[in-house]
Amino acid sequence: MRFLFLKEANSVFFEAGVYGAVGIPVGLVAGILGLGGAFKVVNALIRSQSGEKVELSLVISAPSIVVVIGLAIITILISAYIPARKASKISAMEAIRQTRTFEKNEKKVRTLKLTRKVFGLEAELALKNIKRNCRRYRSIIFALVISIVLFLSVSSYLQYISSGYFMAKTTNNYDISVMLFEKDDQKNEDSNVIRERIISKIKASKNVSAVSATREVGAQIPGDQISSYLSKEMQAFLKENGIVDHASYQPYVTIIRVDEESFRTYCKQEKIDVDQVYGTKNGAVVLNRFETRSNYSVKQMPIFSFKGGEKIECYKNMDEKRGMFSFTVAATAVGRPMGIERYPDSVDKNLIVLLPDRNFDAMMKETNEEVFGTSNIYISTKEETVVEKELTTILREKKIKKEDYCLDNVAKNQKETRQLLYAVSIFAYGFIILMSLICCANMCNTISTSIALRRTEFAMLRSVGMTPKSFRKMIRFESLWYGVKAMLYGLPISSVIAYGLYLYVGERFTVSYFLPWYIYGLVVVLVFGVIGIVMFWSSKKVRNDNIVDGLRMERQ
Repeated sequence: MRFLFLKEANSVFFEAGVYGAVGIPVGLVAGILGLGGAFKVVNALIRSQSGEKVELSLVISAPSIVVVIGLAIITILISAYIPARKASKISAMEAIRQTRTFEKNEKKVRTLKLTRKVFGLEAELALKNIKRNCRRYRSIIFALVISIVLFLSVSSYLQYISSGYFMAKTTNNYDISVMLFEKDDQKNEDSNVIRERIISKIKASKNVSAVSATREVGAQIPGDQISSYLSKEMQAFLKENGIVDHASYQPYVTIIRVDEESFRTYCKQEKIDVDQVYGTKNGAVVLNRFETRSNYSVKQMPIFSFKGGEKIECYKNMDEKRGMFSFTVAATAVGRPMGIERYPDSVDKNLIVLLPDRNFDAMMKETNEEVFGTSNIYISTKEETVVEKELTTILREKKIKKEDYCLDNVAKNQKETRQLLYAVSIFAYGFIILMSLICCANMCNTISTSIALRRTEFAMLRSVGMTPKSFRKMIRFESLWYGVKAMLYGLPISSVIAYGLYLYVGERFTVSYFLPWYIYGLVVVLVFGVIGIVMFWSSKKVRNDNIVDGLRMERQ
């Protein structure tokens, strides 16, 4: 530690102190102004999306400022320590002659003979220079790799979060839903009357474009009935999940009563003969789709191979064989009617059955006990906030208590989530850009210094006949080599991290594994572009140097 008291070390630390005294206040002011600008952009974005005045306020925390200043001082001291120690070991004459500027390497620098044959002498000279200056070369590659990994990793994470959310939420084909809970002490006839009155009130609103009313009840199907109708795809899936005996497979079924108008619209959409459904006793449409993950993607496949006309018996309580009723498969479909958010995604719950009002009521009369479920109303509108207030008023007028219903403004929730994703994206990309700029600044400084220190070498090459065209070719190849090496390290590391992030997000959302190739392509273009610009600008300063002046410089 004796070197700390030498004049050379004091000079280095004094210079570092000047940088800190100027850089820390400027950095704090720039950071505060940058966050203030980012908050204004996010607030404007939220207002444009929702029309609501939601403000993100900038709060300056004194402890945070102290921590930032402390970290900056520690960084400056560490950064000054190494050059100060090195400066203390160099004599005045060595510093003047710059004899330690380059590390001597007794070994001959070798390159592949194929390099000269394929790319020419210029490429060989570029590679030899890179090998002679390993420290600078590694510094440049490290800065580029860090920038690539940061940008691609955070971009992939945001892509998975967005994709997972929108796969889970934007599959909704409605904007607002109202769930009415049926009570044990309330007869089905009473609940139907209440529901119809609410629906008529909703349809009278000028802000509502479409309404679909459903009633859901759950049941279970004996395995011996359903096993013969299983498709090959479903049989293979059951076998993978350890269910070899298909007769033991007893899926739960969700039976949905759909109002007449919505049911006819759905049949028209799926090209189903609606008269055939009505003409069949307890005629029903089976939603014949199952959704599962396979090979890092979401796969949809058929569940059953019904041909139509099969009678299926259901039980409300399978163990006690109570609450038996039956429906007849009049048709199968793959499209989702309004109100069905997604396809079944588990082997024990993979059958959705749709019946129009009259068929559903006829089926329920077969059972000798009351079957309770939930009544749902789905609404399509462009004025979700207004309609939500109207719905609240209607429910209050019908004297329905808050604990007896659940109102979900899906469209509003989606907008709020989009706003949150946009805000997170802005701050995340802002952080990435800042870190990338720091890495690029380090890279630019390293490249500029390397080019400046090679002025004698460039002058010597020009003196022996290297043309400006050959000089540019050598610089281009060196730039290309930096970019290729950075990609060889950065892209695989980013891909591995992206896969880890997919596994993390995949535990919370249904999302397919993918790599955002357009972002990868953008990164490739940016990296080669930045390197090319920096190399061109740095070499421009020495390209037109006088040969004699360049040769006079002290060489290694």
